[in-house]
Amino acid sequence: MFSVSNLFKKTIISLGLISLAGCATPPVIDTSKIKNVKSVTIVDIPEVRVHALVGQLPNTHGIVHFSDDLSAFYDVTKERKTVDIEQANTEISKAVVESQIMNTPNTTVAGAGLSGAAAGATAGLINAMGESANENAANFNEIFEENNPNLNIRRDFLSGLTKAIEGKGIEVYLVSDQLPHTPYFRWDAPNKNGESFQQLYPDALPTVDTDILIQVSPIVLFNAGSALNAYARIVSVGIAVYDGRTKEFFGYQELSSVDGLFDYHVYDNLVKDIDVAGPAIHAQLMSLIPAIADAMETN
Repeated sequence: MFSVSNLFKKTIISLGLISLAGCATPPVIDTSKIKNVKSVTIVDIPEVRVHALVGQLPNTHGIVHFSDDLSAFYDVTKERKTVDIEQANTEISKAVVESQIMNTPNTTVAGAGLSGAAAGATAGLINAMGESANENAANFNEIFEENNPNLNIRRDFLSGLTKAIEGKGIEVYLVSDQLPHTPYFRWDAPNKNGESFQQLYPDALPTVDTDILIQVSPIVLFNAGSALNAYARIVSVGIAVYDGRTKEFFGYQELSSVDGLFDYHVYDNLVKDIDVAGPAIHAQLMSLIPAIADAMETN
């Protein structure tokens, strides 16, 4: 099981505001199986979208990570920023998967200037969480990016994770054959009954020539439980670990940090302060990286 560093014990490690975890009981990562690691493959993800929303995230699969419940947090059509990781050696060509996200009518996303998969996913999420409470927030990610041009959640998280693992003397590679798609588990992820407890990637994907394969599902969210609550800074990363050569599932774990000390009771105030709140929530996400890298260290 991953340990929680003192760095983010100072924040509230809680999922109550957004209910990321449901009734599913996924196997916790068995770090005793992570031995003599010399090489790791990280599965690439689409560009990450940042949201500011009132209400609870939908949870239809037991956990929201690695499921369609998080489709609005990933822009599967946006050009990805360069990450300095060598591509892993696989025999399969880049998977081509049609986007399953349909645009939802009668929402505010069109007025926000969004289109395509990002528009459909955002519309669906806003409708599910309450359109009236979130009618102004459809283009929050664009506001975030415009005011924080040096921040990129996907690039910075994958690059930071790579450097942290490489700092343990481990070679790190990137595999990008699950794009474009909301992150799903790459291979079978059996629960205690031997059944896969979460959505799987629809195509059969090959093994990789590294000791470990890691999947990550980072999300960044300013969230108010209701209209009476202030927005809290919430970051969460779903982590799935496999044997890269045999596809053996070592388990799943979620690292999350909630900082509710910010006094943004009104969406407009959060937007006005996004040049301060943006770097703060970015740093909060990056603080989760050491615990993941430490688990890769040779036992």
